[in-house]
Amino acid sequence: AFAPHPDDETFGCGGALALYARAGARVRVVVLTAGSAQVDAAERAAHVAAREAETRAALACLGVGDVAFWRLPDRGLAADEALASRIAQALHDTRPQVVLAPSLWEIHPDHVAVGRGVLQAARTAASGADVADGAAPDLLLYEVGGAQRVNLLVDLAEVWEAKARAMACFASQQAFQDYARHIEALNVWRTYTLPSAVRHAEGDTHLRAADLRLADATGE
Repeated sequence: AFAPHPDDETFGCGGALALYARAGARVRVVVLTAGSAQVDAAERAAHVAAREAETRAALACLGVGDVAFWRLPDRGLAADEALASRIAQALHDTRPQVVLAPSLWEIHPDHVAVGRGVLQAARTAASGADVADGAAPDLLLYEVGGAQRVNLLVDLAEVWEAKARAMACFASQQAFQDYARHIEALNVWRTYTLPSAVRHAEGDTHLRAADLRLADATGE
């Protein structure tokens, strides 16, 4: 899972991560930026350390222990070849079956840049010669700050309490805005088309390798 900032992996796809972990999958999270644009330079190091500690605590609630922090500049990501190449290298090193990344309907520019970077890297893998050896993963594009037109809804009944505990770990961010309340509202709204027994769900766009090859061929 690729997260633009320390917390997006929990708010956006924490339920899916918890479900994968409970199913016995090996789950790895990559947090791209340090998430420190909102504080003064003198406070930056302490803020980065605090946000990374919050992320580790949140992921522990979800059953995930493998996380890497790239510490790129917050609000400084660009959907360019350099970012796509670094993401592609991470995919090559880990050979995941499924990759989670922000959707292209997000509001924050870092979210969009990461989504585009992952999409470009995945398209390259899908159209390359190494597709046969499993190098082309499925993509799940998740939502945090912007609703997308989804084709997959994930029932969070089994893991909602774990996700709620994980979201509560981000005290530094909750001090700025009640993100946990907003995400719960989004996860409740995503049950609109589901049976009444489903109380929370995450909405994703699911793209398979074949979808990526078709999009690449048509230029869409």
